[in-house]
Amino acid sequence: KIKKINHSKLIGKIELDPFFFDLNLILSGVRLQTVLNNLFLNLYNTNKTVDLNFNGNLKINLNEINNRLFENLILNINFFEKKISLSNTSLNLKKMGKINFSDPLIYEKNQKIFIKSKIKFDVEDQQELYKRFLIPRQNRIDLNKVYFEVEYNIDDGSYFLSSINFDKSDNNQIIFHEIKNIQQLSNLISREFKKVTLD
Repeated sequence: KIKKINHSKLIGKIELDPFFFDLNLILSGVRLQTVLNNLFLNLYNTNKTVDLNFNGNLKINLNEINNRLFENLILNINFFEKKISLSNTSLNLKKMGKINFSDPLIYEKNQKIFIKSKIKFDVEDQQELYKRFLIPRQNRIDLNKVYFEVEYNIDDGSYFLSSINFDKSDNNQIIFHEIKNIQQLSNLISREFKKVTLD
């Protein structure tokens, strides 16, 4: 069955005995921040107050994102044995590659709700990446994957990015930088590339 909600579609099945659902929600004309805020706030409240005695999968596709950098958000939410996971969740960086999320954590700090996740960025077009973030030629390296972490404040919509790693080695001293606009993001990425070439 398909249910349309503001040009969106809900497709899937629900089984009652035992209870299980497998749903695909396709959204259009919805702001990325609206989806993230409502989703993670409800997941936090649900995980905190409700005994999740059910299993199921909810896949959310947001294809039309009004954003200069991002497109095609895919959220895979899995409910299994009282746990919530977001495995195989991804967001495309236009013409540059795919951001893959793992090990998400939703928590409260200073009376505000945060979500933090590890990121693996699969680079699909190096030249487009370097051109978009204005990386000088002398700082460009042969690059396939980038690792970092992101922290998002659901209450005020602020983003924080960690320093960038070019291999999968764990960094026990993670420093987060607040990102308020694309210019700050470009400056942070440029600084990280300069550090790597100087080491």
